[in-house]
Amino acid sequence: MLITSIRPSTVDGIKQLAKKIKRERSTTHTEALDAASRQAGYENFVHARRQLSTPQTGGYPVYLSIHWYERLADRPDGGTRRAGREILRVELSRPLTEVVAKHRVADARSLEGFRMEYVDHLEHLTTAITQDDARERLLGAARSLRFMEATGLQPVTTQKMRDLLRPLDELPGRDHTSRWFDPTTDEVLMLDEPYFRAIENRLAQRRQWLAVRGLHVEAPAWDGIYYPGECTPHLVGASAAFLERVSAAVAKVAPVTVPNPWPHETGLNGDDFVSPQRLA
Repeated sequence: MLITSIRPSTVDGIKQLAKKIKRERSTTHTEALDAASRQAGYENFVHARRQLSTPQTGGYPVYLSIHWYERLADRPDGGTRRAGREILRVELSRPLTEVVAKHRVADARSLEGFRMEYVDHLEHLTTAITQDDARERLLGAARSLRFMEATGLQPVTTQKMRDLLRPLDELPGRDHTSRWFDPTTDEVLMLDEPYFRAIENRLAQRRQWLAVRGLHVEAPAWDGIYYPGECTPHLVGASAAFLERVSAAVAKVAPVTVPNPWPHETGLNGDDFVSPQRLA
């Protein structure tokens, strides 16, 4: 990847880019820092450091990172191999560790493969096959964080809670399911996200199946986590009041859309990302 395509979003990212610019252009360290800062959209390094070091009012920035590597066969235009690293910054209303417990990260929908590398950094442990795949994984992770942030729910990780939700494994037309619980009440639910076209003629059958078993379903006004626009999220569980409460919470979640152009950091494959809090 050409370094001219790298757009850092952190002070650390600017410093790493500056090292590459210094080597490539044989310039001074100060000039390289300013050049890297301008490439990131700032006037100079002083301006960049001031802007990026200013805390967001009431916000807790979290960085999602993933590496990607496109093999020759994956390139639709038959071009050369490409590789890189993507970073997506998400502003949360409370610290990451309060949104999801460290040991539960990989059990959440769309956070499979991620780990909490630091208190402000979720790192994907495997390499995505394309840049587009990498970015979609980051956007999915952001949607998962928004869901947990809004509802206070955590992904189910215990066998006891899995057993409580096991009867829902037979729900007609279920797809892309994930299991969640409320840490304050231990109430559980299943998030079912089937393709709309696959169940549009089975909604009555599904409701009847649930009613016979004393179960309930809510279809919140929300995009969902898995494949928004193609899948329809349904909250399923034993407590109608619990489902209604969660449905009201997710209805307030703003959609996580695909940025165009991608405004976040694109770096080199293999570079270790050091988050601001770890750096501090």
